[in-house]
Amino acid sequence: MIHEYSAGVIPVRNLNNNWCFFLVQLKTGHWGFPKGHTESYESLTQTAIRELKEETGFEIDRFLSIAPYVVKYFFHRDHKLVHKQVTYFPALVKGDIKLQEEEIQDGKWVTSAEACSLITFEQEKSIAASVSEIIVHSDLL
Repeated sequence: MIHEYSAGVIPVRNLNNNWCFFLVQLKTGHWGFPKGHTESYESLTQTAIRELKEETGFEIDRFLSIAPYVVKYFFHRDHKLVHKQVTYFPALVKGDIKLQEEEIQDGKWVTSAEACSLITFEQEKSIAASVSEIIVHSDLL
């Protein structure tokens, strides 16, 4: 079995008095949060920051005081079982959108409800709903 580790950011911003998430659509058509593989010299946080900048052009304004979310799943690649673990860090982001053309097909700011209907994978939908609830019902921001 192969083990792979990735990290990403759950980009959050207040737009017109609505808390929104930034989602990316990969060239495969899947919608989700920006993320990527860790490099041997990086921590998960460093990977998340780098991937956010590479894929969206955004930078971290500040991480939210929410524990990271971890998603684990299995899939097959080249007849081998891969165990993938992705760690997501919720954060307020700043900057202008500059999508990475090689990997990202589209990207946009969406409300929590839109995120939950657009995100491809169920575990990420649950994360979006959870982060939204925390933001709305706390003084984190």
